[in-house]
Amino acid sequence: MKRLRVVVLTLLIASTFTCGDSTTPMPALITGPGWLPLQLETSATDAGGVLVTIRGGAVDSVRSAVHDVFSKRVGPLMKVAIIGDLTAGVIAEIFVPDTERASNYSASVDQAAGRTLEQRDVADYEVKVGGL
Repeated sequence: MKRLRVVVLTLLIASTFTCGDSTTPMPALITGPGWLPLQLETSATDAGGVLVTIRGGAVDSVRSAVHDVFSKRVGPLMKVAIIGDLTAGVIAEIFVPDTERASNYSASVDQAAGRTLEQRDVADYEVKVGGL
């Protein structure tokens, strides 16, 4: 039994040293379907909602962990309403067929509102897709 432990331990140590071969190329990054963040940039401190249009490719769905999200496909575009106590940073995510094509996507803010529903100037709000 003691001999079996020594053999197993020796094999384990030997396999540890042979797994770190630096001549083996790194595998390519995995691409395919996945989630891209929608990042809000604003100086507003009481943002309550934005209506965003997403362009550039197929969007399967939209989600947010902390905000209410409503979306509707309009031809090749995706219209997304994101509502809640919005602050600068990631406010939602979109699911796309190929995350490697993130640079194809863009977003524009069509409407913005404060937390008490008053209309805001959309020039004070910007949403970026995938760029953290």
